Amino acid sequence: MSVLVQSSALAEGSEAKKGEDIHSFHRVDPYTAVKQMGAGWNLGNTLDAIPTEGSWSPPVTEDTFDHIKAAGFQSVRLPVTWTHHMGEAPDYTVDPVWMDRVSEVVDMALERGFYVVLNVHHDSWEWANLSNQDNLEEKHRKLKILWKQIAERFKNRSEKLIFETLNEPQGSTIEDANQYNLMNKNIVEVIRNSGGYNQERLILLPGLNTNIEKTIDWFKNPDPADRNLMLTVHNYDPWNFVSRYWGTTYWDNREYFDVLFGKLDAFSDQIGLPVIIGEYGTLASGTVEHHSKWVYTDRFVRAAHKYGMATMVWDIGIDHFDRENKVWVDPICRDIILNASKGIRNSFVDKASIYLRDGVPITDQVLQLELNGNKLENVYHGSTQLKKGEDYSLEGSVLTLNGKYLSTLVQDLGVQATLKFKFNEGAEQSLDIIKFKAPEMAVTEVTIEKGSVADDLKIPTLFNGTSLATVTALELNTIDYQTGTPLPMPVKDEWTNFMPNNAFDGLRGGLNFNDDFRSDATNVYISKNVLNLMNDDAVFSFKFWPRDQEVNVDVIVRVK
Repeated sequence: MSVLVQSSALAEGSEAKKGEDIHSFHRVDPYTAVKQMGAGWNLGNTLDAIPTEGSWSPPVTEDTFDHIKAAGFQSVRLPVTWTHHMGEAPDYTVDPVWMDRVSEVVDMALERGFYVVLNVHHDSWEWANLSNQDNLEEKHRKLKILWKQIAERFKNRSEKLIFETLNEPQGSTIEDANQYNLMNKNIVEVIRNSGGYNQERLILLPGLNTNIEKTIDWFKNPDPADRNLMLTVHNYDPWNFVSRYWGTTYWDNREYFDVLFGKLDAFSDQIGLPVIIGEYGTLASGTVEHHSKWVYTDRFVRAAHKYGMATMVWDIGIDHFDRENKVWVDPICRDIILNASKGIRNSFVDKASIYLRDGVPITDQVLQLELNGNKLENVYHGSTQLKKGEDYSLEGSVLTLNGKYLSTLVQDLGVQATLKFKFNEGAEQSLDIIKFKAPEMAVTEVTIEKGSVADDLKIPTLFNGTSLATVTALELNTIDYQTGTPLPMPVKDEWTNFMPNNAFDGLRGGLNFNDDFRSDATNVYISKNVLNLMNDDAVFSFKFWPRDQEVNVDVIVRVK
């Protein structure tokens, strides 16, 4: 599927209005703020980059916030890593140039009417890991000194600026959690005693790892009498799906988030704090199976909305809003977020692509619609509306595309057309019509020297309308995927694969997208790091969409 879609220009009259009063303060109840925050967005890999802004992605510019505002997002989270801009003990003075830059970006967002979450980000593992007992007292002191400086700089900003004490506290035990409970208490006291508007400013507090289960078990409200506190968690469940690790491309556990967030909601009531889910989303979103991604996103955001929680999607400038090209990578995913965050039910088509094999007569194609109480209004190809009863038929929630109509769309290999499905409510859905034949890889056997591979393995590939989905690794001549040791996690994807018995040191059988393998328009690649783990010969099985397409490459390990 082609997912890099040009965003619409900022609509006339929709440009974000600068000049909102960012220096007056009107206390807002934290539960009201959560409702008003609506759909939120993270400015990832920017002010949080190590060692500085620009190290991981281009510096942010004002028009980025114009695009985020015009899309319909109401809040932004600004992760900031401070440690590379701080002086030595005992004062730990923040570089005034860095403080000015953070202030500039904060003001860009506030001026456009966003709620803005400002935090201490990768410091959490670079030096502020309170699960490590070394210099523990000094770490607490340094955090208080840092927050005293942040609170002083921003004490006169409006109520829409929210402070978040620390991103993803590190650790694994109740003792670790108690250190962060103490940290939250200390920082709340620092902020409350810093003057200006900070006595009533909203403060966002994390539990251990911002993990939901650990937060429920171990988080303590530092001051039940303080009515301006909020709780934050993150969620990337299941990690093997959202990250494209271990070969997983598919998700369909539709009740998962309703159950999980129900438990979190009960805990929220118990401690008297509203919840913001500060990070979530599918990473490597251009490669996850699109129907699964869209359903996943809808279920996540809609469950959060049901329980009165705000959500802030994680974005590093390539997964959602492509900041360099100023386009939305997946406008459908964006619109699903915006609708679900308002409680609007989205509808779905049961697949994101129809693959038509080259040389095989084209027949009618049957699609199952998940209407969720909505009605299908129209189907479009470009600006042309398809004719119901001629180009397609609809019986209840079953839609059949006429084979003769599809034949008029199909000529060459690759995506031939994209059909758009418009419903009376919710995001529109798309369906790619793709003609394909079997992919062709330039080699089926490669020899490497054990532990001495200097470059990634590049294999020229004719995709022929297919696209690379995932890669598995198996011992040579062990192609039966029902043998071997299964990955230690529950997944439903039939492509989930098995660990080889002894061909690798420390390597999972299912390779990880981007870390271990990748592809471009004409090649597939296996990382040199993977190849240098190999002890013995193995088969790399390249699996393509559609799901019945697969090419095996033998990798022979030669010992010097």
